[in-house]
Amino acid sequence: LSQRIVHFHGGNGTLEMAYTPGEPGAVLFGYGLPQLEAGQVYEIWTITNNRPVSAACAPSAGGKLTASLGADVEKVELMAVTVEDASCPSAPTSAPILTAPVNLA
Repeated sequence: LSQRIVHFHGGNGTLEMAYTPGEPGAVLFGYGLPQLEAGQVYEIWTITNNRPVSAACAPSAGGKLTASLGADVEKVELMAVTVEDASCPSAPTSAPILTAPVNLA
């Protein structure tokens, strides 16, 4: 199986996700992202049937972001990233700054 790369679109910076079809898990990597305020993180969401589920929370250092996800992203319709409080809420409290369609079948 070959790895797939998904490109996020939206705000400033570059964010991509790599995953292998048929296997759970994914890795996100980004750079040039906006600097977060103290106490904030990027929260990564999987969205299917308009229902967001938190997949990970990740701090940003110097506009760079790396995160590992355990979710089976191949079954997800859309990935989204929001800026959230470091407590990582169970539902988004802000609009996504980046999104990426994954499986729209």
